[in-house]
Amino acid sequence: MEEEKWEKLKKEIEPRIDKLAEEGFVFETMLFFSVILEEELKYLIEIYETVLNATAIAMGLCFEPDNLRNRNLESMTLGALIRMMCAYVDDDDTIVQLQEFNKSRIRSIHKVFDENIVKLEQDVKIIKNDFYKLMEKLVDLEIEALRSRITA
Repeated sequence: MEEEKWEKLKKEIEPRIDKLAEEGFVFETMLFFSVILEEELKYLIEIYETVLNATAIAMGLCFEPDNLRNRNLESMTLGALIRMMCAYVDDDDTIVQLQEFNKSRIRSIHKVFDENIVKLEQDVKIIKNDFYKLMEKLVDLEIEALRSRITA
């Protein structure tokens, strides 16, 4: 995630998430988690595409990621961003965790009228710990990709 967004996350958003979680607002917490994850994935995809472009240019090839997708990253859904990550990340465990988070997000946000609210609340509470572990993995991928960008 870009540094300015990371700072805002730490100073403003995470304290709000903690307060919401403490007060039992688990669905609102899930909304914040979704937005945070989307931002991290967009940033990661941009890094991967920059690295691939630099590598392609060094090899005398042309890599234009805008031609590979129908729309810009800002308008893509979380599910579409996760599908794009499949092209760049070979860590199946991370991809599965992203997909599982997205399934839980869909159930707790889009299917709230179709599911048992108490069960959904329990699921979202469990997701909080998993979410932070997933973000750690994504930050590790980000660091690795940034190192690649430096050497590309």
